[in-house]
Amino acid sequence: MQHSDEAPWQPFGEVQDWAFRHERDCSMFRNQARLVQLTAIERKLPLVWLTQTHTAVETLTNYICYHAKVKPDWIAKGYMAEKDFPALTSACGMISISKLRMGDVNSTEEFEEIVLDLAEGNEFSYILCDWNLSRIEAMYAESLARRGNVNVCWPK
Repeated sequence: MQHSDEAPWQPFGEVQDWAFRHERDCSMFRNQARLVQLTAIERKLPLVWLTQTHTAVETLTNYICYHAKVKPDWIAKGYMAEKDFPALTSACGMISISKLRMGDVNSTEEFEEIVLDLAEGNEFSYILCDWNLSRIEAMYAESLARRGNVNVCWPK
């Protein structure tokens, strides 16, 4: 029963698998997913995955499915095998206890602010970007890496 002061329930938008236009895009995601797995999940090192090509929610959804070895489009269509749910919940559990953080970046200024905040922290951090950094962003990231405790990775 719904109370009158509550907002009516509305379904979420459809979860979509990434439509990789080129094999190199799919390969880049797999490489970044492996880096996240080794760094944030297995070694428990802080890693911030910044996204521009897709939203952070799409990236995280696809990473959870990648980690669980479940196809995102199957979930979106409601086709899950009996083994898929435990695999997905296990993947979510592993990610929840990791030091993985996600974020959308919409501008060079926003990127610089995030990197500077992390560089000023006391703990070493990795930043993984899913886009090719502009010349200004790359110079900024490299200068902070030389001075501080942050390492920025991006496709080149």
